[in-house]
Amino acid sequence: MKKIDITRIDFPDEQFDVVICTHIMEHIPDDRLAMREVRRVLRKGGKAIFDVSIGAKLTATFEDPSKTTEEERSEAFGQYDHIRIYAEGDYMERLKSVGFAVDPAGPHETAEDIRKYGLNAREKIFIVSK
Repeated sequence: MKKIDITRIDFPDEQFDVVICTHIMEHIPDDRLAMREVRRVLRKGGKAIFDVSIGAKLTATFEDPSKTTEEERSEAFGQYDHIRIYAEGDYMERLKSVGFAVDPAGPHETAEDIRKYGLNAREKIFIVSK
């Protein structure tokens, strides 16, 4: 296990076949930079699995950089250390904008899949490829 800055991943290009990034992007000020870094360290044909907080009723990602205190962020984003709540379509567009092919389905097909993989049935996993 190694702690890294996802906006400056200290591994060479095309180092990994798979990157798993669960509930990280909603904490990162420059999420597109982080997405580009994940793409950079993926080998050609590699896959990344992204899981983020999605606002089911949102049509656009909600961000407000004026919310800086824990109290303001808790009220605005539902958690003191979040800086945004993604809208699904916008999130997929952000992933595509850095060069990923996006599959929003993931292994959510059946109740058995959800149980087998220990998933939250209310969350969608985004599987992207380079």
